[in-house]
Amino acid sequence: MQALQIQIDTLEAALATHCRSQTGDRLLNTVTGIGQVLATVILLETGNITRFADVGNDASYCRCVGSSHVSNGKKKGEGNTKSGNRTLAWAYVEAANFAIRYGEPAHKFYQRKKKQA
Repeated sequence: MQALQIQIDTLEAALATHCRSQTGDRLLNTVTGIGQVLATVILLETGNITRFADVGNDASYCRCVGSSHVSNGKKKGEGNTKSGNRTLAWAYVEAANFAIRYGEPAHKFYQRKKKQA
């Protein structure tokens, strides 16, 4: 276990050094719920953000949008729910859980939505 922990610490230090030089790292660390590890995961999994034409393409790649097909208010089926990056989907869910736990505005928003459901 100790040998693995040393390897993990070395890898995390190398990744942190690489990612801290990028501007996205500073911005991600300002978001409530995103720490250094999640910022590194999001930064490395997303890659160059300019490869997405608009924000909707990035949200779709992160599996943050639904895939249902609706016509005239009626459900006509669902698309491929498995397309996109599952690691980014996991990272954003973790960030949301941490934001709800440690961020007062997110906690209040969550409680308000929970009451409505």
